[in-house]
Amino acid sequence: MFTLKAILATVLISVVINGMLYFFQDERKVTNKLQLFHEGKDEFTALAVGTSHSIGFHFPSLGQKGINFYDGGGDIEEVVFKSGIIMDQAVNIGSIFVSVSPGTLHMSQNYGNNINRQLVVIKNLPLSYDVLLSTPSIVLPSLLEFLFPILEVKNEIKEKIDLSLASSKNLNGFSTDINRACLKPILTEVDKDALILGGYKLVTLLPNCLDSYAANTVTSHSSHIESTILSDVNMPSINVSRLSGMADEFKLRKVETRLILVVPPLTVEYYEDERIQKWISEHNKLLAELSKHPNIDVYDFHDFFHDEMADGSNDFFYDDDHLALPGAIKFSKALKQAMDEREGR
Repeated sequence: MFTLKAILATVLISVVINGMLYFFQDERKVTNKLQLFHEGKDEFTALAVGTSHSIGFHFPSLGQKGINFYDGGGDIEEVVFKSGIIMDQAVNIGSIFVSVSPGTLHMSQNYGNNINRQLVVIKNLPLSYDVLLSTPSIVLPSLLEFLFPILEVKNEIKEKIDLSLASSKNLNGFSTDINRACLKPILTEVDKDALILGGYKLVTLLPNCLDSYAANTVTSHSSHIESTILSDVNMPSINVSRLSGMADEFKLRKVETRLILVVPPLTVEYYEDERIQKWISEHNKLLAELSKHPNIDVYDFHDFFHDEMADGSNDFFYDDDHLALPGAIKFSKALKQAMDEREGR
């Protein structure tokens, strides 16, 4: 009898807390990527995973029904783990898009990372038995957080209070002070679900801010790459083996599946920094090796916008190395054309 009462009390508390969360959230927040995934998982034909550079894959422009499950700094080990979990549920996915900017094949989140990376990855995954069994000590607290989102309710209340006290609130995740100095909003009609599925950004970076952004980004990226190589000099070959093994496993699926590796468009300020340039030669050799696999396609679009931005403009990037929505659309149309030409369509 006591157990039944405890269960009922637990359910009641969970309902009350989640009800409060629903009350404080607006319509935009009620619908999220995991909800959309579960509602339409049989319809998805494409998946993007890996680093945040995957934000450049605009699925409608690629002619695909796709979903983006990238993580900031996502490494190749995470690509393999996440794609397996997602594709077990979205069984009609036939194209896996992975962004491979310079240094991606040299980097691992197992080194030089002071955050609980597993928690970051798992929170951005559909719930599955494989996830639960792989890291129960991490998943179970996350499940409790889902059932009892007390901190989330607290954050929602705080946000409402902040909004009432000041108008200097975020735009697409950036502070108003930074917006005033560097960011320009994109004024266009967008499909809300497509925006959630792809994670696209509706701001562009003012050209005069590119240099400073690139300097900070390259410092962070090169530091992470260096710490990985110092810890394990064999990481590039390990990551190549991981991707090759992943492509091998795709042959066993009922749906024909290809691994599509893409060097995404990058700004001159980012790509031509000497700290990035020192990885380019080996990076290209690794991609050339991967391109020999019969189930892997490799495309290099790193300089796709260089000519258009040579006049000092920027209509495509929301920072120094990530595409905003207009850039993602234009790049993805070009990628689709290249893919069609390769397939002889």
